[in-house]
Amino acid sequence: MRIIKLLRVHPWLKNVLIFVPILSTANFNSDSYMDLILGFIFFSFFVSATYIVNDLVDIKSDFSHPIKKNRPIASGKISKKMAISLSLLFSIVSIFYFYYFQQDVLLFI
Repeated sequence: MRIIKLLRVHPWLKNVLIFVPILSTANFNSDSYMDLILGFIFFSFFVSATYIVNDLVDIKSDFSHPIKKNRPIASGKISKKMAISLSLLFSIVSIFYFYYFQQDVLLFI
């Protein structure tokens, strides 16, 4: 649960917007959907990695904030080392995926 909070999965809902273009066309083939689903997953992973970096940068101010002090890094529930490792893992895996499978998206991330 701590890692889910760290990754901030709830904002992934915004990433559903990547499905709008295909839903607004008549192009309904399984390859397009699989590309979109994988793109959604790996884009969301990359976004989570940036949230972790932001939490690491803001750790001092988050620690003093009445609500943000409960975030996993600021509260000490997840170590800085673990957070950095997860951020690197999610970033590298996402960039690798987009580089090899959806290069046109690489510019956006």
